[in-house]
Amino acid sequence: TNSYHGYDFYQLFSGNNVLNVYKRQGQYELLRSFAPEGALTGMWFGAYHSQRYEAPQRYFPWLMLMHGMNSCWYFSVYSDTSDGNTWGAVTPDLTPSFYLKWALEEIAEIKSGTGMLLLNCERLHDGIAVHYSPASLHASSLDHTMSFVPDAHHSFITLIEDAGFQYEFVAP
Repeated sequence: TNSYHGYDFYQLFSGNNVLNVYKRQGQYELLRSFAPEGALTGMWFGAYHSQRYEAPQRYFPWLMLMHGMNSCWYFSVYSDTSDGNTWGAVTPDLTPSFYLKWALEEIAEIKSGTGMLLLNCERLHDGIAVHYSPASLHASSLDHTMSFVPDAHHSFITLIEDAGFQYEFVAP
């Protein structure tokens, strides 16, 4: 996220009940912090070129679950390129792609009990707040001598998590 995209995630998430993000610079943590209670939340993953392998297909459903999301958003359902390569969730005969099958195995495991227990757990909060400021983001986009705010946020929250703590983003 930067000034060119113009998102204010606090305002965007606070006013909606169906929310999804990409795995970019902590967007999923902003979603976790700002989504209204009971919202349908998830993250895009799936048939992107870098994700058409077993490890990402099995990783993303669990990543979403561990960050408080309650749904998976798969891109793209169907796509047939001019060279005959299909990269969507389903093939031209509507059977699941081999990489969607890996994701569905993990989703089935999540839905079988383990994930349902985690979805109903209360997330720990260690009293740590990270300030979210769209104004600071815009300033860092304009003045390249400053640290880029999304990168700084991502580095800081990684440090907090690696130290074994939980946190929430707070907005002005």
